[in-house]
Amino acid sequence: MLTTSEDLIASDSAEGIEPNVSDDLNCTLCLKVFRSPRSLPCSHSFCHDCLQSHISHSASVKDTLKEFSCPICETGVRLGEDIALDKCVYSFPLNTLLLSVLIKLKVKVDIVCHVCQVHDITFPAKNICVVCEQALCENCSKAHKYLRYSSTHDILKVDELPSRQDIVLKHNSMFKCVDHAHNPLDLYCKTHEVQLCSKCFTSKHKRCSEVLDVNTETPNISDILNDVQVQIKELEYQYKRFTDINVSNLRDLDSQVKNLMNEISTLKKRINTALDDMETRVKTECQKIYYDEENKLEKLNLRFKSQIMSIRNSNFIINSVCELATDSQTFLLATRLLSQLSLSLSQVDERYSDNAILKLELEINPQLKSIVSIPRGELVKMKVTRNNENTIITHGFKSLKGCMVEAVGVREIQAHGDDSLWYSDVMYVSPDHVILTDYANDVCHLLDTSFNSVCVYRLPGCPWQVSVVCQNEIAVSVPGNQAIQFLSVKDNTITHTREVETRHMCYGIAIVSQEEMIVSGPCDEDSRYYWSLVTLNGKEKSYHEFDGEGDAKTYVALNTFKTRIYISVFCDNSLHCFGFDGEKHFTFKDQDLDRPQKVAIDRDENVYVVGSYSHNIFQLSPDGILIQIITNDIPNDPTAMCFNDEGDIFLLTCFDSKDVHEFKFALT
Repeated sequence: MLTTSEDLIASDSAEGIEPNVSDDLNCTLCLKVFRSPRSLPCSHSFCHDCLQSHISHSASVKDTLKEFSCPICETGVRLGEDIALDKCVYSFPLNTLLLSVLIKLKVKVDIVCHVCQVHDITFPAKNICVVCEQALCENCSKAHKYLRYSSTHDILKVDELPSRQDIVLKHNSMFKCVDHAHNPLDLYCKTHEVQLCSKCFTSKHKRCSEVLDVNTETPNISDILNDVQVQIKELEYQYKRFTDINVSNLRDLDSQVKNLMNEISTLKKRINTALDDMETRVKTECQKIYYDEENKLEKLNLRFKSQIMSIRNSNFIINSVCELATDSQTFLLATRLLSQLSLSLSQVDERYSDNAILKLELEINPQLKSIVSIPRGELVKMKVTRNNENTIITHGFKSLKGCMVEAVGVREIQAHGDDSLWYSDVMYVSPDHVILTDYANDVCHLLDTSFNSVCVYRLPGCPWQVSVVCQNEIAVSVPGNQAIQFLSVKDNTITHTREVETRHMCYGIAIVSQEEMIVSGPCDEDSRYYWSLVTLNGKEKSYHEFDGEGDAKTYVALNTFKTRIYISVFCDNSLHCFGFDGEKHFTFKDQDLDRPQKVAIDRDENVYVVGSYSHNIFQLSPDGILIQIITNDIPNDPTAMCFNDEGDIFLLTCFDSKDVHEFKFALT
């Protein structure tokens, strides 16, 4: 339900503010009737508290000067370096003219003494110095009169402002020059349509042909006021027209978004349907081949069994009549049996060669392969056009290749145990949770996406790398135990489900599917490392070794399409890339990469390696070509990083630090 300005005025009446006050007397920041209004040099006024809040939230420091912009016209306003940010609102005058109007309309005005308020004392103001445009209590009013520079100032009681508006108008800052010590604005340059004081005229407008003295050459006021009303109506009309157009554009944009999503959904269905159809056809064809081979084998088995039985019968007959038969008869029977055996053996050889083991291979269309291999960010391009004065601006997806990163924030995570800690890995478990492994304290931290602790789970050893099995399950490597711990993450709790042992110490782990995972680490012998394809139940399906210096830690990462394996080796200062068939694609080393730790993959398949001792992050292409070395805002001793689901924000942990750093790519 929308809240109207009438509702706001009605609610304020309970606090002493009279109803039926025009919306024109509402502060544009709080949408309530002005309270102690103050004016900026651009003449826009705001409540004292609203203006102070705006300055505190938006002020920035440039060249030791504080600066902020007017919330309405965005004109820059500079403050001196000696003014405290929480006191700078007092640099701007009280809008005594607006205050007098409010009092005239019988709006209850509770104003505190500005001099006392500067010193954090709240005391009601009884008087207003219309020259200084400052609210004063009784004591401060007396002191104001005693001071030499203000002894002649006109000081009015607050209730007198409406009846003495002539004095208020005489001293109001709206009629004084901001740039020249509040000189009166008694000139008007028609050429530039700007008000001037005498110094403005001398310094900037001396050559202007039409400069009026407003005290003697004031044009027809009624015409000007009429023009003001006309311009206000025109502005309101244009604003309504602009708003209507924008509302219509938003509706159209919403429709376009829905159409795009439908288009993606249709494309997805077509691709899935084509793949499902291909899967069905391949499966049907494979089953047919299998059944044909099975039938052939059964027929051959029956024939061979018949032949063997016949030969055994003949052999039995020979053995049975051997004592009674003559030598010639035995010879004839034996040679006939040998002929049968020779024929059967030749038939076996022939049938075996005709029925050699079949080899099935899937030959994928090269165009389909290219879809799998190109970065996800380049699979589809979305064209955005804006037609503005016949100029068409186009945008496409921003590639992360070579893109600058910037720090978003730092979150401190409370350690579990002693002061020493080592967040060896960090991972988004789901859209709602992040997991941290603390190698030094044998625990996992489950955090929400605001990095608040949800629960802490103690492991039977030092955890190293974590990988997500599914939304409710994770796998954690515990190298000292030569084991993988499978944990359930559900209902904001962590519980143990099972343990799988590994051949050697397992540091790196990456889930391939609901059935398989890649594990890696150092071999038992020096300067050798391994990686294995293992089922989630611990059965080793393939095992591969490779050379590397030292006997130390590794991390594993897989590309999106599960075709490449990336393994970092800490002591070897190297990154290795393998195919699932064991073929090594490349080994990456660089003099600026010192003690590599976690490996991560972004949405475009770019590869990231964290340099722990070199305090940097390497961005590589999927083929191991160096794209850039990220050093901006990277803290000391970085250890682990991970990307969010969108692949354009990553988290970073550091050795012996409680902080989790958040970075994003500057895509604008």
